[in-house]
Amino acid sequence: YISDGPEDIIMDASGNLYAMIFDYCSGTTKSVLYRISVSTGVATDITSQVPTLTGTISVQDIDFLAGSLYVFTSNSRLHVTADGTNWTTKN
Repeated sequence: YISDGPEDIIMDASGNLYAMIFDYCSGTTKSVLYRISVSTGVATDITSQVPTLTGTISVQDIDFLAGSLYVFTSNSRLHVTADGTNWTTKN
């Protein structure tokens, strides 16, 4: 099952919400990342779009700063995107 609520939720400059949710359903019990459109209410799992987020590697923290979404993962990498599609990884 999905946790009772998001572990973290933030909003970007376009009004999209990003929610980090602990997922018990996948068999790996890890945090996943959703983008939620406030205009449609549709939640899209964007976990697979974050580079190196495979296997047991999990989202640890999210933040929005200076027009970009920052995603810190359990392999100690920081991933940055301004549009939710094109990512840069900081080591």
